Amino acid sequence: MKLNNFIFTIILSTFLLPSFSWAASVKKVKGKNVLIDTESSNIKTGALYYLVRGGKKKAIIKVLKTRPGQAIGKILKGNAQPGYTLVRRPSKKKSTSTARRSEPLPPLKTVENEPKRKSSKSYSSGGSFKDKLKIGGVITLGQDTAKVESSTGTSNGSGSSTSFELIADYDFSEKIKIRASIGQQAFSTEDTSVTIGPGGPPSRIDLGYINVDLWGKYHFKEMYWAGAGIGILLSPSYGGTTAVQEEELGSQMYLQVGGGVDYKLSDKFSIPAWIEYGTTLASGDATLSSIGLKLGLSMQL
Repeated sequence: MKLNNFIFTIILSTFLLPSFSWAASVKKVKGKNVLIDTESSNIKTGALYYLVRGGKKKAIIKVLKTRPGQAIGKILKGNAQPGYTLVRRPSKKKSTSTARRSEPLPPLKTVENEPKRKSSKSYSSGGSFKDKLKIGGVITLGQDTAKVESSTGTSNGSGSSTSFELIADYDFSEKIKIRASIGQQAFSTEDTSVTIGPGGPPSRIDLGYINVDLWGKYHFKEMYWAGAGIGILLSPSYGGTTAVQEEELGSQMYLQVGGGVDYKLSDKFSIPAWIEYGTTLASGDATLSSIGLKLGLSMQL
């Protein structure tokens, strides 16, 4: 009985364990060649594989050579992008070797073969505009400061705020990307050491802006990046201030620097997270600045 159990265990392991191995994926694309991260997958030299994204076949490649953890393949049909996963193409039996060599490649649903739409535009052979675009939303936890010069002295207020914005990411290349955003930017500070008149209220700013930002990002590793941006705060839509006249805190330009990660959950979804510092350009008697921690979710179209 023990011998039977041992044989059954070996048979079960032989047929089931391969299904739990990690799928190989495209790490880098250069021309018609692809660098494959094989991880623990059994990639064979000379074999044909489909490149798949979102359940759709995007290309056919042939593995030219393998080495520990990596392999090099050549694109035979379609287009490749980093992140596409490999699926073994079933071999079709023919009566002669000549028939195998002349076997036509099956048609694929690629960008070139799909009907062209008036609104679509392909920017490079590496993929369509939609393949390079992601949209999502983020929440910001901000630590705000305000320096206000007035006739009663200098006020250095501080406080915290919560904001929300929509983002759109576009990949110019593997390393250069841009991020645009629009949202509601809250700003809240208070300095209890400075009052407005004897026994009056403290110096306070509590305003809500509509912000529009544009970032340039450099990805020094696949998901890690650093960058800078410029933005505009449109005239406050709510709130008030005792620190200065509200007119002095109207629409303002500001500069930003920061860095973070775009953590990939799957071919379609990722988590953007970053820290940024922003400050308004010199305007009147008040200078606003903030350090923000941002976290959200984005989706590839």
